[in-house]
Amino acid sequence: TGGVGLLDRLLVPRLENYAMNNSLNDIDEVAEHMRATYKEYQRKQMGPFKQMLAKALKVLQSRGVSKPELRLQATEDRHLANQVAGPSGHHDNSSAAKKAKTSSDHA
Repeated sequence: TGGVGLLDRLLVPRLENYAMNNSLNDIDEVAEHMRATYKEYQRKQMGPFKQMLAKALKVLQSRGVSKPELRLQATEDRHLANQVAGPSGHHDNSSAAKKAKTSSDHA
């Protein structure tokens, strides 16, 4: 029991969720958070648990998911760009739109 060979299937999604608002750079911090949040990790010895975390982080990196919040930000940026674009697909750079934004910034 407590072997590293088996990867908890919930660990990768939990790490993705954690990465939304936290850095994955400090494995000690990640391990402490996971153990504080999910009681099933409290029963694992810290050494093998950190090895399991390292494995899960490699899975995330191999998927290209090292920073999910950056992926989310890119999706939001594309969505906002599509909303700003007019029916022709071009951004509205008219002086009226600029004046409206400027006056709302000063309000």
